[in-house]
Amino acid sequence: MAHQVESEIDAIGYAYERGWSDGLPVVPPTRDRIDRMLAAHGVEPGREIGRVPERKRTVTAEQVAANAVMAGCTDALFPVVLAAVEAVLDPAYNIVGPSASTGGAAPLVIVHGPVVAELGFNAETAVLGAGNRSNLTLGRALNLVIRNGIGSVPGDLDRATVAHAGRIAYCLPEARCAGWPTQGEERGVPADRGAVTVFAAEAPHSVADHVNDVPEGLIDSFARVARTTNYAGAAIVFVICPEHRSVFCRAGWTRDTIRDALFERTAAAGREIHATGRHDDLDPDERITLTPDRDGIWIVFAGGSAGGHSAIIPSWLGAGRGVGSRPVTRLVSRS
Repeated sequence: MAHQVESEIDAIGYAYERGWSDGLPVVPPTRDRIDRMLAAHGVEPGREIGRVPERKRTVTAEQVAANAVMAGCTDALFPVVLAAVEAVLDPAYNIVGPSASTGGAAPLVIVHGPVVAELGFNAETAVLGAGNRSNLTLGRALNLVIRNGIGSVPGDLDRATVAHAGRIAYCLPEARCAGWPTQGEERGVPADRGAVTVFAAEAPHSVADHVNDVPEGLIDSFARVARTTNYAGAAIVFVICPEHRSVFCRAGWTRDTIRDALFERTAAAGREIHATGRHDDLDPDERITLTPDRDGIWIVFAGGSAGGHSAIIPSWLGAGRGVGSRPVTRLVSRS
């Protein structure tokens, strides 16, 4: 139902009153703006994007477009937003779990393939920070859909104790590196196709290492940080910066070599994990791996060329041990 206001400023205020905003001003979702975004890609307004049976909600393309407009997305970005929404509404992602958890996980969108360059995403300096429209509006649009389409608002479905800023926007475009297939390609995404993978993710954990110039030393640095995170979650993302990647390159390591080393080096006895406060139901002598298998370790190259700063992004585990949410990948439709 349309609501008439006298000015754009009044429309922004109305969005606050209706609870549509994430706390920041939104672009007023006028009928013309929504229709233009849908028409740009030939998407029918009533097309069903996904359902959330636990909330008795169905999300349509029109709802996604309205939230993408509010987030400030360009029309060109809409197919990427649709792919991300399809991913979080896949039952494997389990949208209600991380949205309702006190842990405060947020949907991390990893962007793969040629759309990174074509749509102007930033995979380099301050990749998880401010300043890039595509990065920020994609992540914001997805969170607004979760808020307005599913009803995940603080005090209602959203019960996060602290949460983190990824619940406003959390987007990690993947850099293309000469001689290395992208993580998307290794996971089956065709090299000529854009895609997104969505994780229910904690905030980034910094890995700062300006000293080690051999791979084994860097692996130890990553492992020390990883041991403070969830164990037995479905996946964990290692964001490796160019300076650290160059160390692995010089030694002839592949992504599989890095993954195998991380999987082995991060395994820990139950007593060590219990000491972090994460679990209280472990056999002290049981050897626990960071993820159920090596495929759960995602290695994404991104970040600026200066500085030995990488990051680890753990996925949401859920209550107790066991997989609470799985990463889901979707291809971006071609208009």
